[in-house]
Amino acid sequence: MLEALPTFSHAGRCRGQRVVPVHDHDGCELVYVKCGRCDSVFQTGAGEVRLGAETGQLFVIPPRTPHNQIDLEMTETIYVVFQPIEEFDSTLRVTGPFHDELFEEWLAALQVLNNASKFRQCRALLYALLIRFCDLEQHQNQNERLPPQLRRALHFIDLHYTDAGLAIADIAVHTAVSIGYLQKLFRLYLGLSPQQYVQDKRMYLARQLLRNPYLFISEVGQKCGYRSPNYFSRIFRRHNQMTPEEFREYITPKLAPETAE
Repeated sequence: MLEALPTFSHAGRCRGQRVVPVHDHDGCELVYVKCGRCDSVFQTGAGEVRLGAETGQLFVIPPRTPHNQIDLEMTETIYVVFQPIEEFDSTLRVTGPFHDELFEEWLAALQVLNNASKFRQCRALLYALLIRFCDLEQHQNQNERLPPQLRRALHFIDLHYTDAGLAIADIAVHTAVSIGYLQKLFRLYLGLSPQQYVQDKRMYLARQLLRNPYLFISEVGQKCGYRSPNYFSRIFRRHNQMTPEEFREYITPKLAPETAE
């Protein structure tokens, strides 16, 4: 987790099909390929390194690394340059694809704020952007170690875990495996059942929603996928050793958000 605000330098956007001349920056650069394909040749201590990226992927370029950009077709990239902090991994790499709408929106917003000379806002938004980038990359790296069937199951759950009618059979059908094999995959790689995985995600969401005093307990339960308020309360107490009402009372003076699980 990043502990300090990075120093923002500048952000911008490139469109077209061209060769960007060799250049470098005092800070670390992120170059996100919004659409198209491009290569970059980097001058490193070990010699020339050529890397390619396509839509949804992103170059991470360390400070003072000479490089160019060779558009292989009509390409649009968004870039941001900043002084990296110690916790951020600024080693040369291509990562993604992420296909994350919020990440892309924040990158585009950085360019707009940069053009409007709103540099304090750029710095604050950059901090959020880097946290999201680190989370996306960590999630991707973890998923790459999982079997494709389990990755499909986790993606399906991420999209549907708040659906009240979600059943393990639905997950198995979408994943194209039997219920028994699905359970085996979860136990082997995650150490819990599919049902427990869904409940854990719902409970995390419930704890976040209970911080909003304008939501009734029953509304929180419904938003988390529980039709019955009583059943939601029982499950919540089983997971958190207190009722939703007790949890809300407990966290009322504590305004800091819960750390993501």
